[in-house]
Amino acid sequence: EDEAMMTDFETVFVVNPDENKKVEEKPVVKETKPKLISFLDGKRSTNIGIALSKVKADYATLRKALLLMKPELAGIVLETVESLRVALPTAEDIQAAKAFNGPENQLAPSERFVVEMLKLPNVSRKLDCLVLKMTMDSRVSDLLKRSSLIKSACNQLQTSSKFALLLESVLMLGNVLNNADEEANRIKVVKGISFDSFAALSGTKGYDKKTSLLVYLEKILSVKLPDVFSVYDELTDLSAAAHESFDGIRQEEDDL
Repeated sequence: EDEAMMTDFETVFVVNPDENKKVEEKPVVKETKPKLISFLDGKRSTNIGIALSKVKADYATLRKALLLMKPELAGIVLETVESLRVALPTAEDIQAAKAFNGPENQLAPSERFVVEMLKLPNVSRKLDCLVLKMTMDSRVSDLLKRSSLIKSACNQLQTSSKFALLLESVLMLGNVLNNADEEANRIKVVKGISFDSFAALSGTKGYDKKTSLLVYLEKILSVKLPDVFSVYDELTDLSAAAHESFDGIRQEEDDL
């Protein structure tokens, strides 16, 4: 009886009935992907792939976005446009693409891009137009801001009382120098000066060959009109406007 119990125990807990069964091995079926077709030079294909690495849309969508001038369709930004310029088909690419007559869905990515771009006439000019469209608002806004800055600086010059005192002082010194040796009946009083005259202030020296008219003027003003030295408080836009010019702005307007 004990032996029978032990045999039953071994059957249930010790001996694995499936241990000696042969496991039927299923054949492993390897999926074979169709080989992509390439008609471009290997280096050229790689360079196009690198340039297009930031383009997330498929190339058909990209072509549609360029055709309709809607960069948002393909997530195109200015950086993308520069990458597209690098990748645009060359004469050799076009020749190789026209010689290809196989299925487009089996083309490698760079080759697919070339084929899609050949369906779009004047693609380079379309990129230029796209850049203009994407930057027009900001460029116009920048031109208006720069024009406004020049106008504001000019207005500040016209209305600044301290700048007016400075001009009067320079004019007074100029008249004194010009008429120093003249007889009373030959004195001519100049009523206006050009901005070029300011350049002569530092070049005009006294008899000591050291003191310039500019230094002398500064000395007189520091005693008689010390407030004039804070003239820039009334010319807050002058420094920035000095780097601009209406000619430069007009040229940029013409470029637009």
